[in-house]
Amino acid sequence: MKAQQFGNTPRPGKVESSFIAGMNALEAKDLQTAEKKLTVAVEAGMEQAKSSPTSANKEALAISLAGLGFVYLHKNELDKSEALYAKSLEAWEAIHGTDSLKTVPLQADIASLQAHQGRYDAAIATWKAIQAKFEARAGGECGDSISVYCSIALVHARAGRLEEAEKQFDEAISKLEAIKSRSIVNALQAQESFYRDLGNTERADAIKASAEEKREKFAARRRSTGKRSTEK
Repeated sequence: MKAQQFGNTPRPGKVESSFIAGMNALEAKDLQTAEKKLTVAVEAGMEQAKSSPTSANKEALAISLAGLGFVYLHKNELDKSEALYAKSLEAWEAIHGTDSLKTVPLQADIASLQAHQGRYDAAIATWKAIQAKFEARAGGECGDSISVYCSIALVHARAGRLEEAEKQFDEAISKLEAIKSRSIVNALQAQESFYRDLGNTERADAIKASAEEKREKFAARRRSTGKRSTEK
């Protein structure tokens, strides 16, 4: 069969084809080609979103921006990576709204970039913005919003503010305990790592034991619930 026979087959546009080529180059660790192709994808995406501002075109731009930001992350050019992630976030929020939880993973990446650049207060502000989203969606504190205290604690620890880090961990665990959230296991594991990194093995081991005990309790509760469901 000849190629002409498939003339009606949809073909990827410039944005999509450049993005795919860029990500393939990134996977092959060809950062120069990846940067070049994804820059083309971003530029084409901007033109496309401007001339035809559909949700699909805006999403294509947001994805391309994040892709190029990921390339700069691999190149350890964190300031450029953060700037592109921020633009991608802006594009996603233009589609889904500023209160959407779909943008939380991208915001978490931005917070991580800020912390790695030593911009600790900016990172904490980003985590608090994430926390506010969870609370707005839940109508108050919830397991997800409380767990953010652990992320904030880790930023304080990175900044050398160990007392504040301890305070944030304790607040998270106390609140998660009060609402009987399963997220307390992850919080305890993060706290365990914090104390282990400090060389406080005794405290870390005690926290590890507590996390394992709570994990087993939650598992037993699930087994009990499952057994009752099958008996009905």
